[in-house]
Amino acid sequence: MRRVSILLLVMLAGCGFSPIYASHDQGVLTAKALNQIYIDNIPDRAGQYLRNKLMDSLYFEGRPTAPDAILSVKIEIKETDLAIQKDATASRSQMRALASYKLKDKNGQVLLSRNAQAITAYSRIDAQYGLVVGQRDATERVLNEVAERIVMALSLYYAQKD
Repeated sequence: MRRVSILLLVMLAGCGFSPIYASHDQGVLTAKALNQIYIDNIPDRAGQYLRNKLMDSLYFEGRPTAPDAILSVKIEIKETDLAIQKDATASRSQMRALASYKLKDKNGQVLLSRNAQAITAYSRIDAQYGLVVGQRDATERVLNEVAERIVMALSLYYAQKD
């Protein structure tokens, strides 16, 4: 067992593995680069929630005063009814969020252009309040996942750039 552990560590060291948030050749930390991204406003309530999640994840040292890049995001959320009952009502719904985002430098040149998608489902109950709470919870879960995917892609971009 010990030999296997040592062999795995040697293989891991040989593959070029390095932590994303560690110092790189130029001495620039990925976290500091992420802290220099301005996040454009995203319309609607879902957009506000996503922007706040991105700000919480990217801004370790407060908002940037002179940002190096601008992140613009367009979010689209679609719901699909699942588990259709005999009376043609749905007892479950699926929520899909698709975010198209672009990272641009100060001059407007696109540095990174990608999509992030997440899917979740929730139960549709007869009580109106319960349905609203279920929808809100599903929306937050799907937007949290989209935010995590965007932050991961940005982190990888800056880690590879360095």
